[in-house]
Amino acid sequence: MPESAHLSAMQVPKPEPTLAMEAYEGAENWCYEVDDLPPCRREGDGASEELPTECSPDPRTGRTRICVDPWWVSGHGRVCVPRPLDSRERTRARAELEAYVYRRVDGKHEGICQPQKWWRWGKGQEVDAGKCSPKPLSLLLAVVSWREAKHDKKRTHLLNPDKVAARGSWKRKRDLYQDVNPHYWSANRWRSRGAYGTNPAVHLWRWDRTAPPEVLCNRVIATETYLETLRACHGKLRSLRGGDPDWWDLHHCASGGKHGRPEQISTDPGSFHQRATRVGLDPYQKVPIEWLGTQIPHEMAQVREIEEKIEAYLDMG
Repeated sequence: MPESAHLSAMQVPKPEPTLAMEAYEGAENWCYEVDDLPPCRREGDGASEELPTECSPDPRTGRTRICVDPWWVSGHGRVCVPRPLDSRERTRARAELEAYVYRRVDGKHEGICQPQKWWRWGKGQEVDAGKCSPKPLSLLLAVVSWREAKHDKKRTHLLNPDKVAARGSWKRKRDLYQDVNPHYWSANRWRSRGAYGTNPAVHLWRWDRTAPPEVLCNRVIATETYLETLRACHGKLRSLRGGDPDWWDLHHCASGGKHGRPEQISTDPGSFHQRATRVGLDPYQKVPIEWLGTQIPHEMAQVREIEEKIEAYLDMG
């Protein structure tokens, strides 16, 4: 078997599998399979003819898989990996984010973010700064979701820095999880998950300390968890500086837990400055806490209800 076909799980003291709690039944199948990627070949590439040329669907999600030589694992050799989202699917995923932030159905507001009120026809003057402005929040979520997962909510992050960070966090955060989370000892499951590349050991507790880490492959849960991280960052940054942070500050804090600001902010390709300005988000716009939306109940019934409303809303066109 080629080296790239073998993705080593993190070493664990108790590798015994555990069952998901009833509220999260089946959650272990919400993310793509990454620990058992079968080897494959393409016609004419010189690989053993015993290897198949076609890939079976992902056994957890049913996603179509394709035969590639992944750049994100060492060595060479083709394996079957989930097919990336196409342009239609990425457009749909971004629309889901926008609908989660703000949607109005039959005149009724149903999102987490209520827009600013306006007065004096055509002049666009804000009257109520205590309401959320959905456009910049949607843009921020889209920037992070694209950077981390190309909007693919089921992704598990496998670059070496991601794996090293996940392993270290799993060890450091044991006091948060080991006595309450039945999945804690399955350490290989605690790798960065979902559309925002969320490290479960660092952030899962914001949603539910007892939940399986794969719940972060649910778009609603992952988005709310990221938003609650932003809200916590907002409170910390405001207490340190005495004023509202901007989008750059919030992203910097949520991504790496850092509260400082360098004298020179990078504007290089790939930087947050460059990615934000490309989509029309001002990275230095001050952000009132209300702009980060209202928290949703941490219940799967509520998650399913929101998912159904988003699907119905988007299907209406």
